[in-house]
Amino acid sequence: MTDDDLKEIERIRAGLVAVWQIWMAWFCWFFGANVLVFWIRTGQELRAWEVLCWLMFNLQGFIAALLLARYCRIAGSRVMRVLGTTRHLGFPVEFAVIGALMNGSALLINAAAWMAKLP
Repeated sequence: MTDDDLKEIERIRAGLVAVWQIWMAWFCWFFGANVLVFWIRTGQELRAWEVLCWLMFNLQGFIAALLLARYCRIAGSRVMRVLGTTRHLGFPVEFAVIGALMNGSALLINAAAWMAKLP
């Protein structure tokens, strides 16, 4: 393994960490906002446009979660190619993919909850 290989692996790792930091900051804020607004509006009459906005935001978040899972798989494949192995060797790719899909599932549940509030 050359120094260039090590530098590329470090760039991939740094990219994954940066992407996950951005994603988790957004996800925590957005999921919290969903729960807060949903709780505040419980028992109140909602306008269709309010529900549709939250529904669309959640579906966009779900699509972003799928893209994040894909990005993690691609990064893991690139690391394996650089290392010439079939193992990720310290890259938590499966964990990252499962985490992204679980976040996406939570957003779909939010979307379903908002759909149930459609007038």
